[in-house]
Amino acid sequence: MSIASRPAPGPAHRPTSISSVRHATREVLAPGLLREAARARQAAPPVVFALRVGLIAGVCLAVPAATGHRELATFAALGSLTTLYGRGPYRRRGPMLALAGALMVGSIGLFTLIEAAGAPAFAGFVLVAVLAAGISGLIVLLRAGAPGATIIVFGAGAGLAGSPTLDDVVPRTIAAAGGALLAWLGCMAGAVVRRRLRNAVTATGETPLTLRAQARASWPTEDWRLAVTRVLAASLAASAVGVALGLQHTAWAVMGATAVLHGATTRHVAVRAVQRAAGTAAGALLIAYPLLSAPVGFWGRAAVIMVLQAVTELVIVRHYGLAQLTITPMALLMVTLGQPVAAGDLTVDRAAQTAIGAAAGLLAAVAIHHCRPFRRSHHAGQGWVTPGPAAAPAD
Repeated sequence: MSIASRPAPGPAHRPTSISSVRHATREVLAPGLLREAARARQAAPPVVFALRVGLIAGVCLAVPAATGHRELATFAALGSLTTLYGRGPYRRRGPMLALAGALMVGSIGLFTLIEAAGAPAFAGFVLVAVLAAGISGLIVLLRAGAPGATIIVFGAGAGLAGSPTLDDVVPRTIAAAGGALLAWLGCMAGAVVRRRLRNAVTATGETPLTLRAQARASWPTEDWRLAVTRVLAASLAASAVGVALGLQHTAWAVMGATAVLHGATTRHVAVRAVQRAAGTAAGALLIAYPLLSAPVGFWGRAAVIMVLQAVTELVIVRHYGLAQLTITPMALLMVTLGQPVAAGDLTVDRAAQTAIGAAAGLLAAVAIHHCRPFRRSHHAGQGWVTPGPAAAPAD
């Protein structure tokens, strides 16, 4: 029986909010959390997908630089990150890539405009939190799975960075659109070669739902409302704490909260919080700091970004925390490409903001529940996120 069709339990069996919080707390505090966080999964690395992601990112970095616009390489590469949504059958992949590309391009353009217009800092982090919540709800409605909203939030944060002027809005947006278009073409090329677009089916032999049909099917459920509520609350709280501590880049705290809330159960959220915080701290201080401090030119950094992106996709299917060792330096190199940076301040800020976001996400998972009891599926991927066609790619 599906989640939507399962009857709700009667009032006598409905747990109170306090009992739900107690149950979630016990789930988080049960012994063995660190052991679970350290455990790797058995999964075959997606070699072709990883090479495609790395190659597209490399092209998107190279083209603006070769045409004399190195300052736009970051935004082209951000647009190319929509390749991470390029899994599954072509019939669903094409629209999903187009939607993700539009959201990425729109986020970069909108938040560049917000920053260039001189909006107050609090307006920026509130709007990033609202964006994260809205995209998280959309991901659940579409059952899109990984990487969820984190990549789009990454783009929004990049739009706020670099002290842009109004003259930067259009070039950044065009560069991001070019990267997203190349991502779409690269991920859909097989549909032309194999002539499978019209008859694409899932591994189970079922024709996949269109995005609109999937959203309609998911709309009556409470899963997406829970996602929006939790992500919004956690993102606002994490941003507020970061600002109070004098940290920069509040979008990184929002990313941390959003990423851990992709966990399928409260326990899974706790495991992801540990992996995200610990992996990011290690990746920032042990790998990103030396790379940012090294006297490597633009092309050297671009090559490192391309390699790290591909390696991330090979590792993340086995261990989410270990993948943060490559995700973190890749992200920091990407957003600072061609810019002078204070490596120490940047890496500490990244580690601290991510830890704050992960903690806020975990607290939201423990404290916030449906008004009606949350009904979990007994199928794989329990909880408010239905896994996509493959394990979570980089975020």
